Formats: sequence, C-alpha cells, structure tokens
Amino acid sequence: MEGEVHAIREEVPEVCKKIYGASQISIADDFLAINVNGTPDHGSPYFNSSDPLYENYSGNIPIFHLYTNRINVYDVTYKIPLHTREASNKSNTRLVPMGVAINGVALSNQYAGTNLPLTNEIDPFDQFNGHPKRFDTYHYHIEPLFLTQENGKEALLGFLLDGFLVYGPEENGSKVINNDLDVYHGHKYYGGFS
Repeated sequence: MEGEVHAIREEVPEVCKKIYGASQISIADDFLAINVNGTPDHGSPYFNSSDPLYENYSGNIPIFHLYTNRINVYDVTYKIPLHTREASNKSNTRLVPMGVAINGVALSNQYAGTNLPLTNEIDPFDQFNGHPKRFDTYHYHIEPLFLTQENGKEALLGFLLDGFLVYGPEENGSKVINNDLDVYHGHKYYGGFS
C-alpha cells in the first residue's frame, strides 16, 4: 500500500540483532523501531508470585525493601536514529525510558526523579539492579547485573534513544572510571550503527 514502509530483518544493522528481548525490529525511514514488552527475562521479587519468573530477593542490599508495584507487560516501541551524531546542544537525559537494554527492559538515568539522586531509590532494587516504578515499568538505573553476568562486563547492554550504544562497566579488561569519560559520562567508541 502507498505510504507504508516495510523492512525486513536482514536490513537491520548486525549490532541491533543483539536485542534479543524484542518481538520485532524494523527500519522505518532513518530510525530503528524496536518493539518490546518491557519485562525482564530473569527472576525478580517484583513478578507476581504465580509468575514462573518470580524469585525471592537474593541480592546484597542490606536494607532492601520491596515496592508494592509489580512487573507488568507493556507493548512499547522505541524509535532510535540509525545515524547517530553527538548533539551540538547538550540537554539532560530523560528518566524512564532513556533507552532499552538488549533484553527489552527500559534504561533510566542516574536520578530517582528530576535532579533527585538515587540514594534512597537503590534500596528497592532487586538482585539484578532493576525495579518497577511509575506505572509499573520495570527498568534499570545502574549496571543490569543479569546482563553483565550472562554476557560479560564489556558486553553491549543496550541502546539509548539518541542512538548511542551502552556497554558494561569494563573495557579492555579494566574497570572504566570517571577519568576515562567525558563530562557527560561517555566516550567515543567506534562500533555503532554507522
């Protein structure tokens, strides 16, 4: 039909095929469209107790407390530009979502709310550093431990909505520290979409 864009999976850049949590990945114009249901593929105490992925908390947070929110399935489509460029005018990142992990879970920034530090919000993180909040959307603020345990500390972890890739906390066998990063907490990596 006229005006419809049809893309086949083979047109999707190879790196994008690592998003195993997507129900569909396609290209529309200059954007990658990633459809996910937003639920993690690992256990969590935030699943309903009848869910096969329900798992008691087994993390290391000494004052863990469970939110009343539970993980729900959401049909979400993320649109990510295929041709990523560093912005000439920088702006603050969004809260949820600011990206998507390879397992289809939302990525959030380092804040609990607008300019509020994560200090107290860490207490309800499950054993894989995720939790549901705001409309029960499960998301990660910090290293998604399930993904780094499964894929390694240097692995591709996800994609930001501006098209930049997110990698684990190590590079070339060493932990990435603040001095390795720019003022926006990133650095150049030559291996993106384009």
